[in-house]
Amino acid sequence: MSGSRRVLLIDDNPIDRNLVSRELRESMPDVQLTEVVGQRQLDEYCADGNFDIVITDSQMSWTTGIDVLRAVKARCPHCPVIMYTGTGSEETAVAAMKLGLDDYIVKNATHLVRLGVAAESAIERAAIRARAEEISAELDQVKSRSRLLFNESKEGVCMFSPTRGVVEANASFAAMIGVDDPVRAVGMQPWQWDDIYSSLEKIKARWPTPIQCAETFETRFRRPDGSVIDVEISSTPTEQFGEYIIFQVCRDITHRKAAAAALEQSERHLEAAQFQAEIGSWECDSQWQFDVWSQEMYRLFDRDSEAGLPTFEQFLEYVHPDDRTLITGGPDRNSTSRLGRVLQPQPMPLHHEGHHEHRTSRYRYRIIRHDGSVRYVEETIRAAEVSEDGRVTRWLGTTMDVSDEVNAETTLRESTERFLRALNHIPDVVVIYDSDLRIRFINDAVTTIIGLPPEDCIGKQDAEIWPEQVCDSYHPVLQEALVNHISTTAELRVDLPDAENCHLSVHCIPLLKSENEVREIVAVISDLTKHSELLTQLLHAQKMESVGRLAGGIAHDFNNVLTVVLNSVALARLRSPSADVLSDLEMIEEAGQRGAVLTRQLLSFSRQGRVTPTVLDLNRVVEEISLMLRRLLGDQIEIVVVADANPSQIVADAGQLEQVLVNLAVNASDAMPGGGQLTIQTLFESDPPGLGFVKLMITDTGIGMDSVIRQRIFAPYVTTKPVGKGTGLGLSTVYGIVKSSHGEITVESQLGHGTSFHLRFPLATGNELDARQPIRKCSPQGSGVILIVEDDLTLQNVANQILTASGFDVVAVNDGSEAIEFIQNTNDPIQLVFTDAVMPNTTGWQLREYLLEHHPEIRVLGTSGNLDETIRGPTQRFDWDHFIPKPYSMKQLAEKIRNVLDARND
Repeated sequence: MSGSRRVLLIDDNPIDRNLVSRELRESMPDVQLTEVVGQRQLDEYCADGNFDIVITDSQMSWTTGIDVLRAVKARCPHCPVIMYTGTGSEETAVAAMKLGLDDYIVKNATHLVRLGVAAESAIERAAIRARAEEISAELDQVKSRSRLLFNESKEGVCMFSPTRGVVEANASFAAMIGVDDPVRAVGMQPWQWDDIYSSLEKIKARWPTPIQCAETFETRFRRPDGSVIDVEISSTPTEQFGEYIIFQVCRDITHRKAAAAALEQSERHLEAAQFQAEIGSWECDSQWQFDVWSQEMYRLFDRDSEAGLPTFEQFLEYVHPDDRTLITGGPDRNSTSRLGRVLQPQPMPLHHEGHHEHRTSRYRYRIIRHDGSVRYVEETIRAAEVSEDGRVTRWLGTTMDVSDEVNAETTLRESTERFLRALNHIPDVVVIYDSDLRIRFINDAVTTIIGLPPEDCIGKQDAEIWPEQVCDSYHPVLQEALVNHISTTAELRVDLPDAENCHLSVHCIPLLKSENEVREIVAVISDLTKHSELLTQLLHAQKMESVGRLAGGIAHDFNNVLTVVLNSVALARLRSPSADVLSDLEMIEEAGQRGAVLTRQLLSFSRQGRVTPTVLDLNRVVEEISLMLRRLLGDQIEIVVVADANPSQIVADAGQLEQVLVNLAVNASDAMPGGGQLTIQTLFESDPPGLGFVKLMITDTGIGMDSVIRQRIFAPYVTTKPVGKGTGLGLSTVYGIVKSSHGEITVESQLGHGTSFHLRFPLATGNELDARQPIRKCSPQGSGVILIVEDDLTLQNVANQILTASGFDVVAVNDGSEAIEFIQNTNDPIQLVFTDAVMPNTTGWQLREYLLEHHPEIRVLGTSGNLDETIRGPTQRFDWDHFIPKPYSMKQLAEKIRNVLDARND
């Protein structure tokens, strides 16, 4: 018996009602009995339908059992009805059976005993029928005829006599035994269709007397066509008119059995599916004691299925210690607290099914298997049964291994975190918009541009965070990407909160949800302001480099001319000219020397001079450079030179020192756009005692500078000039040259009061002064074959005369190719090749490489008017072992050659 049964008892006889009520309460202690004694009550209860079974008398003063059966079946067709009678006939029973009567019981003490059992059986059969209908509906492949038969046909009812066979049968019974008309079934014997009865003797053996109690059993019917059906028979033996009659209600349970078999197969399929999907299922009661654990649960938890169902305590042993409180809810182990806490982690929406409230919850925890491995599982639990007072009486759950998913989520989360860290460390602003152009993500770079933290920008539109000018320029680019579904790019010039005239680059990329719908837009905003400034400085530097190359080229050609002029003067002196001619030669030589200074300054400006630290007279360098500065700066700038009478010898490269003076003078001139005074002063210092220093001060009367610029003035690319007017490299170059010469440089300046640069160099020591004298005093006279390689014929002729006058045998050629050809064909020993570095066809450097490889015994002396890359090797180093720059004097050349030749003999 399952729970309380609600019984509607219909009888107008109080004695019979009490008798039936007593029988029901004895067999059904929890029965809820409602007595009906009138038509009005019957109509009300039928309309309500709140009962499990109807038990009615067959004959009453105000109605009949048949009418009650009709009324009940009309309102509640699935409700079982049992009729009892003391006067009813078999025809009444048959008619009632045809109308759907579930059982027919004789009203006497013997038969009323089975009333409770019959009621329970009828209720169970009704439940089974309902369940069978549900199962049948789930079986998609069941044939329409079977569904129709199961859902709509009535049970087969028959009365038969052991001697005469079937006395009467309905159409349903006829169909069950395979005849098309109930009349044809009359006279047939049970052994013609029933497996149990193969003869009359077996029938009599089963029911030897009419006093035999009613029974329900299952059998099989074989039809004439060979088909077999499963049948449940409720059989009641009785005696009518002195004849032994057996009354039977036959129900076709073929589909119910097939459904049970299909359910068994479905359970096998479910088990296989759970194995494939790694999903286990379980059921437990309100005390969390398991009564169902699928095979997959045993596999997931690595538990031997032969060990049987685990207790709740055994189940907890599988759970990771840190996650057990998630299951138990803490020290309180009663089921109510566990349930309350279990539903907390991830509460799901409540939903209703029928009259029960079903709660569902999903959460994750870790389990430890026997091999020590830790797996993540996801549990979904559902209240399968809930009592009327809201208490869960049964739980249903599924468990799935989600370790791979958790690992993937962890990997994805770590990848996302790395991606966000990377995005937040790039200098560009990265923004992700939704389709409404609201910001979903923005990286930390936005703070450096507009001063807002990223979290203050989420969910807003551009107009809420960007200045109006930026929105006016930026929004059309964003809108075009949204509308046209294309990537857009633009460069903007805007004013930002902390900077003006900023150069921004915007690139917008739409991410499409479908062909015609944008899901998101990714925008990258780059601040190109510094890049633009650097590009401008680069272009200016390239322009200055071009000017330097031009200056170097001019100096090269001018040095060739000066070499001819100065050496022609020297050769003319050898002819003992008159006093007047000698005076003219001195004037020419003086002019040539000034020209040599100019070319050296040009080479210094173009940075093509060879860095050769030597002892210099700083006063003399200042005096010489001041002449060029007057021409360079113009008449608006007054140049005042103040030289200290004390010694001013320092060790530095002349070209670099001149470059320092030119850079500082040009900067001073730019600071005095309306003209002013430039003072260049040298000053001897003897502090600290025992050490001497020479101080060089360049002071202007210009606009000066503030403390911020003054502190950074020597940093690369820092300039006080307008965009396009300076590279920002001049003073950093000055600083580097001074430091490489072991000097110091400082600056004093105030806005509106001019600027003064103070350069401090150590005085040359005695050893450095002695080093100026040549180590070997050699005679300018020489002997041997010298090969001159020079493409400038005038200069070639001058060099020829100088070396011939110095006692050398000279051969002259026009370029490197001719020199190689001469060397290959001559038998005369060549002591030295004197070659210009810059020539057409084969250069002096290529000639030198040839001689080093094929004639290493021949010395090579190079010369050039500049030291650009054309006279350097592939490594861009100054590779000449012996070199004399142009312009050179007759004496310098003869001594240089003698030194080279003597060095070979050492």
